[in-house]
Amino acid sequence: MTSLLRYDRDKTFAQFDAVSFEHFADAVKLSPKMRLMFTTFARAFFAEPQYISMAELNKSFILIFSAMTSGSYTMFLTMI
Repeated sequence: MTSLLRYDRDKTFAQFDAVSFEHFADAVKLSPKMRLMFTTFARAFFAEPQYISMAELNKSFILIFSAMTSGSYTMFLTMI
């Protein structure tokens, strides 16, 4: 789960580019709330969870949330 909070271009893509979000969510038993949030987030990029790479989703998620206020980030952390 902590991999959702960190992004390093080389390491993230080496580890997660071949893994779909759907597979990742199943493997880590992501909670229904978190799964819904990330599925909605993936669809904002016109991608279905079974097709978007976990590396791409992680990159986009980190970039968007790092641009938001700390209040939004705190809201995310309470969902984990």
